[in-house]
Amino acid sequence: MTLAKIWRTLGNIIILFVLLVTLQRSDYDSANPVEQVRAYTRWQEFDYASWIADALALKFSFGTLNFPNYIEEEQQR
Repeated sequence: MTLAKIWRTLGNIIILFVLLVTLQRSDYDSANPVEQVRAYTRWQEFDYASWIADALALKFSFGTLNFPNYIEEEQQR
């Protein structure tokens, strides 16, 4: 084995070890009462990514309409 191959293998092992340590297991604990309640409300849970996308689209639409000039200065506060 060449020295470069040894370093590459060692680097891959270190990366694999770091990934195994940092990644968490996400399992469903059906005995937990909180998880039993969440089973009924899971479809309504907050979707952060779509919320951000909707907010950006709304800001863009207000920016293209020049919205601050449509309402009085008192109403803007």
